[in-house]
Amino acid sequence: MIICRIGDPIVVEGWKRVVEIEPCAALPKGQLRPEQPEWSESLLERSLLRRPAVLANALGVRTPDNILALRQVARIDLYLRHSTGLHLLELKKPTEHANAKWQFAAKQIAGQWAAAAVWLRRGDESVHLWAVMPVRWSRSKGTAKIPQNWRATLAEIKREQLTGLAAAELGILFYAIVQSASGRFLLLWRADEPVPTIGT
Repeated sequence: MIICRIGDPIVVEGWKRVVEIEPCAALPKGQLRPEQPEWSESLLERSLLRRPAVLANALGVRTPDNILALRQVARIDLYLRHSTGLHLLELKKPTEHANAKWQFAAKQIAGQWAAAAVWLRRGDESVHLWAVMPVRWSRSKGTAKIPQNWRATLAEIKREQLTGLAAAELGILFYAIVQSASGRFLLLWRADEPVPTIGT
């Protein structure tokens, strides 16, 4: 899991509104509460685009070299190419955490890649597709509510859409925004990582 301190949206020279993202080692002590700000997808896309190494680390790329990060390539929200592979992401805004949204996002990124693979793929490079989804939290347990059938669903989408030249890995990157007495934090973790607890 990647933990970052984030602020309120601001205007940065050369950009529209963004949220500053600063990695930190751990969550602060004390009570945390989930937050679902009314932020647009484009605000989050621009914010992550400004910190591609944070995004690469969240996706499991530990030493990203020569990162090229773009947004809105062939209708794909975020495009992240580094020395050893390509990652394409379909991002949903903080309020879009309904149960079926993650399946829709996974199918959407798979379809976009299948249509663009012929000109986006370089040789036999590894390609990873990601549905980037906010989560809801259990009030009683303080844990993120993660879909139980995500592995089988992704495998089915991969079997149906990601064949031949469009062959690629497909995953989910979850995110959450939480508030503490010392500020706001962004949590990013892959579906195959342990589910965080915030102790609400």
